Amino acid sequence: MIQQIATDPSQSQRLLACGVDPSTADMCYLYWDESGAQLSREEYLEIFNESFLDGRIELVPKDFGDYDHSYSDDSPAWSLGRLLTMLPPTITINEDEYSEPTDYDLFINPSMTGKMWDVSYSYNEIGEYSDILYETAQPCIIESVVRMIETLSFHKHKLNEIKQ
Repeated sequence: MIQQIATDPSQSQRLLACGVDPSTADMCYLYWDESGAQLSREEYLEIFNESFLDGRIELVPKDFGDYDHSYSDDSPAWSLGRLLTMLPPTITINEDEYSEPTDYDLFINPSMTGKMWDVSYSYNEIGEYSDILYETAQPCIIESVVRMIETLSFHKHKLNEIKQ
């Protein structure tokens, strides 16, 4: 089984659709034609989706030196570490003006079977109960985090700022 180390192109597109700034990505996909010329993502898809020619896709750190950096925001990718820094550690919800605000803390856990990764925001009262605000569970931890970012974006929560 191949371990995923960063968002794949479709996950990256989903993050961009949520408004995540491509400059916050720490990796990027590079696209090359059969002669070794670097292409934009759109050029690559236009050429290779409609032909039997061979191209190459490469995942590299954004600070990798040997490529045309004008393409780095064209196909961004986020490592797991970078994704995790985007998630706020706590979300505070104030139901109404008469109740105390509730802090929901971020929890990331493997399932009991080890086949799923649970990412959730929950309130835990020791010895009392647990209240889950948001939760997602997927076999791939990167997919779980991407889905949580989508959930936070949908509910208008602010992600952590990424310091470049």
